[in-house]
Amino acid sequence: MDERRTACHGTALPACLHCHYMPLYVTRLRKSRTWVRCKRRPAHGFYLMNMWTEAFTSHEQAGSLPDDDDLLADAAMCPPDEWEAIKADIMSGTGRVLCNDGRWYHPVVAEVVIEVWEKSRKTKTQTKPATEAAAEARRTKREAKTAEANGRQTDAATDPTLNRNGAGTDTVTDQERSGNGLHAESGTDDQRNPPASVSEGNGLRQGSATETNRNGNLNGKQPPPTPAAKPARTVSPEVVAVVDGFLASREKHFPGDSRLPANRMTLETQAVQYVAKGAPVALLLETIERGMIGAAEDARQFGKPPPNSLSAFNLSLDTEIAKFRKAHAGPPPDSRPRQGAPVGPAVAADADVARWRQRLTRYRDSRTWDDRWGPQPGKPGSTAPKALVDEILGAVEAA
Repeated sequence: MDERRTACHGTALPACLHCHYMPLYVTRLRKSRTWVRCKRRPAHGFYLMNMWTEAFTSHEQAGSLPDDDDLLADAAMCPPDEWEAIKADIMSGTGRVLCNDGRWYHPVVAEVVIEVWEKSRKTKTQTKPATEAAAEARRTKREAKTAEANGRQTDAATDPTLNRNGAGTDTVTDQERSGNGLHAESGTDDQRNPPASVSEGNGLRQGSATETNRNGNLNGKQPPPTPAAKPARTVSPEVVAVVDGFLASREKHFPGDSRLPANRMTLETQAVQYVAKGAPVALLLETIERGMIGAAEDARQFGKPPPNSLSAFNLSLDTEIAKFRKAHAGPPPDSRPRQGAPVGPAVAADADVARWRQRLTRYRDSRTWDDRWGPQPGKPGSTAPKALVDEILGAVEAA
């Protein structure tokens, strides 16, 4: 740390903190005169906050900013044409100091940098013994594993009685020759199979019941069954046509693009869903082509990537399929009553029946009839349903 930077703050600052966070003392900030001024100019608060964080995370000198208008405007995220008008207020008016090293320092930011730096050094000092001990333990463990592996390889290379699996081999001596002078085969103590037995009659070696056969399987046990092959995946010609049309349209409008589309199985799975809805292949291909044209235009204007699957046109395809099905579904059945069908109080609508039931029940309980309902039941011109009158008031009164 050179003396110029030290002279600005009284304490040497680190070149770089390598820290991804910055402490923010909210109470201290809100009570400062700088923040009070920012209430009248909120944009200045935005610029100041950006410059504080940029100075704190500086890779050239922590807590400082270069004396360069372009770099300062970029650090503040301020338009360059506006920076000239507010530079004096933002820099000198908020406590920043231009030191003789050609960089701007803020005393509070420098104070926070020193605080974080010293705390980080203290933590590293406290945890250094434990960190070194853990590293030494890992190194010792690696060396032990390496030595163990090297020892096994050395034993296998120098001991002729060890076979490839590390098991001992017992060779039959001359004393074990049989009566006919034939030498019995040497038995191998394999880890998986017991030694072979020797026949007493002719001295010929007899295979044990658990000895492995030529196929590497135990006698008396069948090899594991071969899993049945999965049936071939069949795809309808319509689905193939839709997928091929999508890929051809993509190559046509995005020639030479290095970004690959989804795999063919994914595209076929998506195409099956649209074909199953009953839409003709020609309609699907026409919709895909229109969508691909729009995607190419978006790529030219906004740099968007090309569609990688049919799901990019999901909304357009569903809309066109719905229109097609509606056009070919025929007119809906006529729900109106047939001409000449009898319509009267006895077959009134449910709402009318409920309304008359309420009126007649009220009349029965209170013996009060509202003239707006028309003539009372039993009188000429009454429109009350006869079935409800008989049910609620009784046949005698209705008569």
